[in-house]
Amino acid sequence: MAATTILVLMTTLAPVNGAGKPVVRPAPIVYGVGIGEPRGTGPQARLMARRAAEVRAVRDLASKLGIGPKGKLPSFRYVSTEYLPGGKVRVVVANR
Repeated sequence: MAATTILVLMTTLAPVNGAGKPVVRPAPIVYGVGIGEPRGTGPQARLMARRAAEVRAVRDLASKLGIGPKGKLPSFRYVSTEYLPGGKVRVVVANR
């Protein structure tokens, strides 16, 4: 009898929509930001600064999601890439 009571409580406390189906809430969006600085001049330095910003942004996203160095990062997308004064590059990534 006690098991039936617990089962009834669990089903009645679950949020449902108008059709009686459980409500599925999406996971929150988490952003990672990275800034890369050029070492030297020219187009190669700019590309290397962009790559450094990308790596730092993904590393920031992984740390915010609580993923360790040997963990698997879920899919992510690039939100923006900005070229700042002085040759710096700012990259923003999100977890979906």
